[in-house]
Amino acid sequence: MLVVACLLPGCRSPETVGSAEAADPTVTRLKPRSGGILLEWEALLPPADTSGERLRPVGTRKRGGGWSGEAELEFEAAGPGSFVAFDLPIPEAREYDLAAQFSRGPEYGRVQVSVDGRPLGAVFDGWAAAPAPSGRVPLGRVRLERGDHEIRFEVVGKNDAAAGYHVGLDALVLE
Repeated sequence: MLVVACLLPGCRSPETVGSAEAADPTVTRLKPRSGGILLEWEALLPPADTSGERLRPVGTRKRGGGWSGEAELEFEAAGPGSFVAFDLPIPEAREYDLAAQFSRGPEYGRVQVSVDGRPLGAVFDGWAAAPAPSGRVPLGRVRLERGDHEIRFEVVGKNDAAAGYHVGLDALVLE
């Protein structure tokens, strides 16, 4: 499995800090797992575009296990229409099965994922009584050409029980 450790100058992720590769933040490393790509959102800061609300990496170690890389990227969305978008680097033109890994919690809203303006999967409801990882959420199969694509997370509402519209981004899996 290819893990994108860090793509932007100045970015420091758990995958590169303290390693000999840390001097080159564009390093990607191969992990011996099932032939997919795992993108850690906190390694892709800053985003390509956002509606302006706060976006910050949050450690998840104290919450228990289940998050990829022991961190999430928390988007403190204000309400419907709030969004955050990232450049999605695709190394090879082909069809990919995409799946997201989100965080859930009492202040999390509903989010629609899209790639290059095309909605993928069902709306994800991030509400839960206590913080927890979502596990793998299938988004569907899509053909992507080599190069950068825009992946966008847009808040479309919230569960009646939710205290807010936050979005917790853990990882994206492409297989």
